[in-house]
Amino acid sequence: MDKLLMSKKYKIYTESGWNTANAKACEKLNIPNEDASAYASMLPVANPSSADYGKFIFPVITEGKWKCDDLFPSAISWKAEWVDPT
Repeated sequence: MDKLLMSKKYKIYTESGWNTANAKACEKLNIPNEDASAYASMLPVANPSSADYGKFIFPVITEGKWKCDDLFPSAISWKAEWVDPT
């Protein structure tokens, strides 16, 4: 498995919840800064069969410079069902 995927967990949010989570991560990591202009980009759950369809995937980095999993202790592993199977 790709190292980048292994160093992340995820949370599912409504758009406003995603924006709040992103603001929390940016505040903790002091973003924007000379290394980053944003913590994450908003990625929708694309599979209409998923119970999370219509929500957004928020990445939670669990190691390294951008680690912020302490802010999101209930983050989960990636679910393939979030991606449109077509």
